[in-house]
Amino acid sequence: MNGSGSLRVGIFGVGSIGQTLATSLDSRRIGAELVAISDQQTEKAEAFAARLAVRPRVVSLHELLQRADLVVEAASQDALREFVPKALAAGRDMLIMSVGGLLGHDDWFQQATEKGCRIYVPSGAIAGLDGIKSASMGYLQSAVLTSRKPIAALKGTKYVVENNLQLESFKEETLIFEGTAEEAARAFPTTSNVAAALRFAVERTVPVLVRVVAVPGGSKNVHEVRVQGEFGKLSVDVENVPSKANPRTSQLAAFSALAILTNLTRALRVGT
Repeated sequence: MNGSGSLRVGIFGVGSIGQTLATSLDSRRIGAELVAISDQQTEKAEAFAARLAVRPRVVSLHELLQRADLVVEAASQDALREFVPKALAAGRDMLIMSVGGLLGHDDWFQQATEKGCRIYVPSGAIAGLDGIKSASMGYLQSAVLTSRKPIAALKGTKYVVENNLQLESFKEETLIFEGTAEEAARAFPTTSNVAAALRFAVERTVPVLVRVVAVPGGSKNVHEVRVQGEFGKLSVDVENVPSKANPRTSQLAAFSALAILTNLTRALRVGT
């Protein structure tokens, strides 16, 4: 925190989500201060910063970590390999949007514990994680995520390219992937953050099955979550409007990050 007591936020990555977060911070909707932004495309970041009232500094990742109390990663899974170790070394709290990139990195969580750092994972494009975390205090039998995605959201993804899937030839809804959350994160590194968030919300012993369905003619990202355990059954369906700037990203994903930042600046916090 700075001398005024407000939360100083830095944003790493100014794609559709990073810009949404920065714009909201700039409008003072949240009791936090945007102190700097960083992006590999410096000119793009400079042009965006010039449109904001607070005119945040465009800096290197190193300087971003020096200026902020909390740094938001809104870049990519690949970027996490540099971002997380440097944030941990600087002792900074983090809000991670590319959640799939955290899977398999228990060493990062151990270092965060040793450093006293917090790693925040937003609920992203789904709902119900608060209830699922509560249910996880008891025995859970299974967790299943079915993601129905329009063709535009799947084009160019790693799994589609590697398997040479001719998405335009599909005439009806088609199951193109079924596997664990970890496998989904590797297959769809740009669109698997929901699966990773669900994986982190339950105990490791609970199987998490992920299905991806291609929907010709579809225009929305639809996620269906089904969890069963001693608490009973939980079913959540979310029909997301994709971001205008990036069809692979749902508007709700950015809003969930804003909700975390809002919680961090308020005395009253609702939900698990």
